[in-house]
Amino acid sequence: MTETWGETLSRLIDGDEVDPLALSAALDSPEGRRLLVQLASVRVVVRSDRAVPSRDFADGVKRELERWSVAPRSLGTRLPFRVAAALILAALLGFGANTWRHRRADLPPYPARVLKFEASEWTNTAGGKL
Repeated sequence: MTETWGETLSRLIDGDEVDPLALSAALDSPEGRRLLVQLASVRVVVRSDRAVPSRDFADGVKRELERWSVAPRSLGTRLPFRVAAALILAALLGFGANTWRHRRADLPPYPARVLKFEASEWTNTAGGKL
């Protein structure tokens, strides 16, 4: 059996266009016919599977959604504004700390020692001889 046969039979099961010569070659072999039967049985299983959640699961989800949809009275409608204000404050503090940290690096270092060169230390000799 070749890969072309498998692709051809899969396309046939899916309802796509197939090459009649490749289909004829696939159905002439016993392996091709077995593959066609396997693909058809997989197709039946997939179509018959109804992935529906159980009633208990749906009721549990509904209870959780109802529990979270009711906000306590003490928070009221101010909660989203408080969260937004806290996020903005955190962003501004982060930006300020980052700016303050980099500002220190931009300043020159404090001099620990000052070097002075006096004119008397220099000598003027011919040819660099002392």
